[in-house]
Amino acid sequence: MAEDGGRRDIRTWFTLLAALQASSIGAVCPDKELGLRLWMPGHSEDHRVTIGFGQKILLTTSATVHSIDILNGGDLTLWLFEFISFLASDSDSSSFHGWPSDHSLLLFTRTYLPPSTASVIHPFPKSTQSRPNTGTRIISKTPCKDTKSPEITVLLHLVETHLPTKLDDDDEEHSYFGKKYIGVGQGGTLEIFGEKKLAWTFLNKTLHPEKSNQKSYLFHRSWGNRGIILHVIDPTTGDVLHSDRFDTYQGKTESYRLAKFVDDIKAGLILCMMVNDEGSNNLEDSAKKSLSRLGSIFISNLGFRDPWTFIVKKGHPSSAVEDHTVYKGTKESSKAQSSFQFQSSSGEYFTITSNSQWAQEAEWTDWFDRDDERGSGDWEKLFDLRKAYPDQLCSRPLDIQVQTHDGIPFNQTGDVIYKISKDYGFVCLNKDQIHGLCHNYQVRFLCGKLVRPQVFLSINMLTDNTILELSDEVVGWRTGDQVVVASTDYSMHQAEEFTLLPCPTCMSNQVKVKGRAKFIHIGEEVDGVDMRAEVGLLTRNILLRGETEPTCYGHEACKFFDFDTFGGHLKVQRGFRAVHISGLELQYMGQQTMGHYPVHFHMNGDVDEKGGYSPPTFVSDLSIHHSFSRCVTIHGSNGLLVKDVVGYETLGHCFFTEDGPEERNTFYHCLGLMVRAGTLLPSDRDSKMCRAITDGAYPGYVANPRQDCSASSTFWIANPNNNLINCAAAGSEETGFWFIFHHVPTGASEGLYSPGHTEHTPMGQFTNNRAHSNYRAGMILDNGVKTTEANDKDKRPFLSLIGARYSPHQDADLFKPRVPAIISHFIAYKNQDHGAWLRGGDVWLDGCQFADNGIGLTLASGGTFPDDDGSHQQVKNSLFVGESDNRGMLLPDNNIWGPGGSDFSSRTLPRGIDFPIRGMQIYDGPVNVQNCTFRKFAALHGRHTSAFGFRLNNSWQSCPKNYVTNITFDQVPVNGKKWYQQEDGVQLTVIDGHEGNVVESKGFRNSVLQGVPAQLENYVHGLKDGSIVLVTSKGRLVTKGSWTKVLEILGANKISLKEKLAFVGFKGSFYPDWVKLEISSDQAKIHQVLPVPVVYKFKL
Repeated sequence: MAEDGGRRDIRTWFTLLAALQASSIGAVCPDKELGLRLWMPGHSEDHRVTIGFGQKILLTTSATVHSIDILNGGDLTLWLFEFISFLASDSDSSSFHGWPSDHSLLLFTRTYLPPSTASVIHPFPKSTQSRPNTGTRIISKTPCKDTKSPEITVLLHLVETHLPTKLDDDDEEHSYFGKKYIGVGQGGTLEIFGEKKLAWTFLNKTLHPEKSNQKSYLFHRSWGNRGIILHVIDPTTGDVLHSDRFDTYQGKTESYRLAKFVDDIKAGLILCMMVNDEGSNNLEDSAKKSLSRLGSIFISNLGFRDPWTFIVKKGHPSSAVEDHTVYKGTKESSKAQSSFQFQSSSGEYFTITSNSQWAQEAEWTDWFDRDDERGSGDWEKLFDLRKAYPDQLCSRPLDIQVQTHDGIPFNQTGDVIYKISKDYGFVCLNKDQIHGLCHNYQVRFLCGKLVRPQVFLSINMLTDNTILELSDEVVGWRTGDQVVVASTDYSMHQAEEFTLLPCPTCMSNQVKVKGRAKFIHIGEEVDGVDMRAEVGLLTRNILLRGETEPTCYGHEACKFFDFDTFGGHLKVQRGFRAVHISGLELQYMGQQTMGHYPVHFHMNGDVDEKGGYSPPTFVSDLSIHHSFSRCVTIHGSNGLLVKDVVGYETLGHCFFTEDGPEERNTFYHCLGLMVRAGTLLPSDRDSKMCRAITDGAYPGYVANPRQDCSASSTFWIANPNNNLINCAAAGSEETGFWFIFHHVPTGASEGLYSPGHTEHTPMGQFTNNRAHSNYRAGMILDNGVKTTEANDKDKRPFLSLIGARYSPHQDADLFKPRVPAIISHFIAYKNQDHGAWLRGGDVWLDGCQFADNGIGLTLASGGTFPDDDGSHQQVKNSLFVGESDNRGMLLPDNNIWGPGGSDFSSRTLPRGIDFPIRGMQIYDGPVNVQNCTFRKFAALHGRHTSAFGFRLNNSWQSCPKNYVTNITFDQVPVNGKKWYQQEDGVQLTVIDGHEGNVVESKGFRNSVLQGVPAQLENYVHGLKDGSIVLVTSKGRLVTKGSWTKVLEILGANKISLKEKLAFVGFKGSFYPDWVKLEISSDQAKIHQVLPVPVVYKFKL
């Protein structure tokens, strides 16, 4: 081994922190292998270490070196324990020295990774495990049997790796991996298996925002409860376990019972004692000694009726708090009080306060007036009052009150007072007054009663925790772990982080967390839609963390971020031997530079059995949070399994397939939330970045952010032949799931498929996925990226968003049968713009749910109509909810709050208070809609709402082959028919004045008004009394003639017609004052204060 020589293949700082926990099973310990050489290098950032062929090194103490280069056949073993109690005193443990206080070992190094390194981390025994022929183990844990102890298993409890290289340091950049990385090169192996934990689940009960609660226990006694009163309190919860009273005044038997009780009580419990009335008369020595052993100082000197309080945690005399005071007789108060704060096992504090006292109560005397203002003044001296009113005044008053006979306090009369005192009385002298005369005053005194005994005990706990009820058993979750609860409203920023607390009383699907929720998080089905919030685990027992600077520095990204975005990254090179990563936490990973992501499979080709990998490559049970660039990137790689991965707080697309050739990859049960914009690609950028970053654009380019950029997505799928199953996109700045198309493969993947291949590739499995709290859409199947460089005809930068059309065929061959893209059991709710925008020739939805989206679903075809290419879209067995009972909550910074729903209740709204909410709309077609339900769509004044309709915002044609069958409307107001008015004459629209329904509408042309006006008169006479009649004209109008008498029949007083007419009249004696007509230059509106008819359920 050479400590200052060898190769420098990697230039990366990282810290490896490991602690291991022992439990049972047996095998040979790696630190007992023959040939291991003890290594204690100390701490020097200049040491360059090379471990050569055949050298086996055992590191047992913390160390700092510049680099570690392990040649083929070298071996570095880190043997790290966190001993449980029965191992702590083992004589063999003496070889493990230099532990920090937390029993962990730290290895700092800037470089780790030879070209063909096998890096292995195993926490669990593997009977089939074999050592690689070349390379190294960072940590290789096989079953281990200690020679001094029963059989034990060494489990990996915590491994933490820090990557602290700076962007601008002087170290060389690796030609392939860059800086600040862990890389797996050709022939390399990376096996990491952390503890199995539940990755994420759902809330099973709605979490409401609440303030911290005060939990209190109060105890009070007085006469009739003589002796020493004792409480036993659980230190872990603050609950009272037992209470008793020992009458140590009456007899010694009670004293013996007290001594025995104190001696027998379990150590660690809290005892609280206090004397009520009298407790010393028969308190014998055995009891005093027992209490002294607990930590009492004053018990040996306790006198007759002395107040005394004592609080202690048994077995910890230093924790004792005690107070004692002497009894002062029947006419004076005396008090002892003790108080102490304890911390429960859940981290909350509770305060115990005990009080023992003789309390003197008091009452006011009657009002006395011995003298008046005549003479020298008003003299109400206490000495004279006692003579005048014998036996009515106490000897030592506690207070005095003085007022006039009118009830005015003395200090409000304006008089100058000569003297006032509870011990002297009151005197006002006339000579001191400006006006020469005092008011006539009366006085009274506060007199104390005989004292009475009182004891109080209070236990006050400020409860600042919450119980989360979850849908699954929380396997592996432990105290101190961090979880995140997703938003269930429009804003993704309502996601909240919590820390787990101990909870011995929790059920297997419950956890206690520190703090209270600030927002509502739904934990149930709402109006038929599953809106349960996702709860993701952020903590893993293996932590890979990039170290960062306090602020952003030395990079263009600093224009947009005030924090350091140069994290660590893990990259896998083509030709690796094996990679399986499970149970790993990655924090502060990724860089705002191309190719450096938390987990990156780069141009690996087939990584499953098809590529000769057995078992197939996978990453599972990862927590990737507070990332600076993406979560998992798959680039030019196929067949990778990404399972049970949580991605939280990242910049740019989270789960990312890069260039277009990535196929057969599976995202299974993955959760992504809080996905923000990043700077790398146009599709990552928000509008500010899109305008500011124009690298690669042609001169004169003016960005259109909504079209060219603004697409940051939780799942960015560049090839439809990938599988997404049971995944959740729970909040991004743009979209949850976006299927995008590369007409030709780009970047390093150039030439891997023919032009247009991905636009015709059948979709993989898309089942049981959900998207909510996204700004643009829950799901988009549309668009492509620009695969040509900018030029004078198209100035947009490379990889900007462009249009594309999806038309899936078998084998991506246009001459083979069409293959529909099946979207099954998809849930989309609380997405501000769209639940889903899907464009393609054959896109079929089945069993989906849409709720509270600006627009639930828009279907657009491949754009072939009127040519019939045989394609169509369909929606079956699906539910659309306009405005559910998930109303959200009003927040100070939320301006989109207003009435909604059929009950007009206040709620959060998508995009704006007047945004026209729609359930499903057809862009063109053909579309087949079968067996679908539309629920709770209601229009408001100033806001249109439709359950089902057509998108008619441009001149593009609609297909006549759209059809709907077996549609159910549930709680959807129906506004009747729509009539079109003729260009001349008048239109009479008749409304039932009692029900509010439009009865009919009939037009009469000018030719009738002039030639046969009786037709109009007969029509009006035939109307039912109580009808409201709206008379309007649209074009040319005959303004004179006998037909105008109809207006008089309907209630007009004076008729003077001009070019246009808007008139509301009433048939018969019906003249409601609640019908109003609004008239402007181009329209007229009639308003009625009538209940809107709601159809609760019917079929079309």
